[in-house]
Amino acid sequence: MTYFWLFAIVVFAAIEMITLGLTFIWPAIGCIVGAVLALLEYPIWMQVSSAIATTLILFLLLRSLIVRVFNRDKRRRNAETYLGRTGIVVAEVDNNAGAGEITMDGRTFAVSAPPHTGVIPVGRVVKVMEVSDKRFVVKER
Repeated sequence: MTYFWLFAIVVFAAIEMITLGLTFIWPAIGCIVGAVLALLEYPIWMQVSSAIATTLILFLLLRSLIVRVFNRDKRRRNAETYLGRTGIVVAEVDNNAGAGEITMDGRTFAVSAPPHTGVIPVGRVVKVMEVSDKRFVVKER
């Protein structure tokens, strides 16, 4: 059974190296646990259940944390690149009417204001605070 675990480790590690998605590394580590138990001559059911349990626990507890650490320096994309930037109101921003537009870099964007902000008139400078429902949420500067 030890050879099975070693083969499984190699297969999962190879798939992980090809995909780089931090998905197949966890079964590889689970197979290492199974291989150690096989070397210690534990029953097959204990090897398999320990390998599966180790895989699931590591996947559920560590994957999101490690993905966040590795992807920390990735460039922000699309709408996120506008966060914190300023624009000029070209159509009155009124949450009650569901209307409002600003221009930034020569482009026009649909916007809304935070709740209980009131109307932001045309010509005012606003700052993009967040993206919500495919619209920028802006606050008057």
